[in-house]
Amino acid sequence: MIITPNSSIIGATKSGIWATGTTVIGNVSSTPTIPPIDLTAPILDSRITYTGPAHFVLDDTGNLDLCDTNEWRVEGTMSLGVLGRHEPEPAATNLQPQSRATVLGDFIKTSGIDSLQVSENGGPDGGAIALAPLECDVYAFSQDIGGAYLFPPTAYNLTPGWQRIVFTVTSTARSALRLWFGRNSVNGAPAFWGTQGQMAAGTYTASFYVRSNDDSTFRVGFAQIEAGELATSPIVTTDAQASRTAASVVVDTSASASMTVHYNNGESDTYATPDDSFTIPPAKKNWGVRYMQRIEFR
Repeated sequence: MIITPNSSIIGATKSGIWATGTTVIGNVSSTPTIPPIDLTAPILDSRITYTGPAHFVLDDTGNLDLCDTNEWRVEGTMSLGVLGRHEPEPAATNLQPQSRATVLGDFIKTSGIDSLQVSENGGPDGGAIALAPLECDVYAFSQDIGGAYLFPPTAYNLTPGWQRIVFTVTSTARSALRLWFGRNSVNGAPAFWGTQGQMAAGTYTASFYVRSNDDSTFRVGFAQIEAGELATSPIVTTDAQASRTAASVVVDTSASASMTVHYNNGESDTYATPDDSFTIPPAKKNWGVRYMQRIEFR
């Protein structure tokens, strides 16, 4: 082996020694030491290129904050600590119009409620959200054709902090679907629900936010219905469905043969990286389940 100071690497491969300011002629068997990427650091490592639409993230109080386009923010709360950066999300569509559940009409309906109450700034993002009477003590999901419950009436366990309720259902016929934000478990009314018009038979994932409010109402809304089995981050809708484009995370892997992504829940994924860059696969777990904290290279 010949080492010449202050020159570039010649003839080395991804398995060679990376030595600053030297020339290595021929291959060596040692594995290079490549610094890991810390995804809990506020400033994003220069080896990563993130592109993506504006999307909601968790702030340090546990509420939602809308980040900017192409911004991949560190998330966390005062109680949970730093979580990391969320896996890149696939493209998604919220099939539930009027997701804040604050406007009665074709998509938001009530029974046995004189007038829908609204908190103009009580939502998880500081915007508007509906106030349902405490008598609406269960939530559920059904289809109009046949009147079948696809998710059974389930009692609320209201807390002072936000809960995102998520479940997956399979409808059996083309039908209007009903996401029951609440109904009375004994009499069926008062009741409060969202609907979307005719939807094809298939698998859908529903999600919405809920928390306690006062001695007569609770906050509920930010409803989302997505085709498939994945709940992505909230997409706010008004009088129509709304979509969000996919996000992308590309890692510079020019110096590595493989990389391992470590998550805050103790899980990890290892990928072979034969090319100079590697695109992280889109999230396959519900939004908020796990966050990327560190990438190690070999």
